[in-house]
Amino acid sequence: GLWLGGRLSHIATCMDRIAGLNFQHPPLPVTVISELHRFQVSFSKMERGLEAFGKFVPSSVVSLLVSGTMEAHERMEPARLTIMFTDIEGFTAICEAIPPEALAEVCTEYFEVMCSHIVKENGTIDKFIGDCIMAMWNAPEPNATHEKDAITACLNMQAAVYGMHERWLSR
Repeated sequence: GLWLGGRLSHIATCMDRIAGLNFQHPPLPVTVISELHRFQVSFSKMERGLEAFGKFVPSSVVSLLVSGTMEAHERMEPARLTIMFTDIEGFTAICEAIPPEALAEVCTEYFEVMCSHIVKENGTIDKFIGDCIMAMWNAPEPNATHEKDAITACLNMQAAVYGMHERWLSR
């Protein structure tokens, strides 16, 4: 009784984390009980599927779907969106000029800073295409001030890029 309860409690904790799109959890313990083993195998498949789905759909959309706040529809509805694409000017030349480790540091900092400004201003990061970020406002959740929010994000991002550029040049 206690042993089974502990196993089920551990699985429930892992499920709660996954429902919050947190895929970092201790591994499920190995079991010889066939029903519990089948449950664990199915759980692992569900986890991998949801994690893979999140690579193709913005995490904010996945969160809304998982929480039940939003339903998936097979049809599209017209909406007025504000969409932004960014990229790093001269990225190919930068790639050729600096060592891979330095490039990884620059890209990590760039994406973290840019994405933080997008999210802070209610934007949804749709995808990354090489050094490009595609973001949108007014989807998946309606936002009456999406144009203003997008412009604010862009201005803050531009100021941040100038600051990062100065630091990168000084290295």
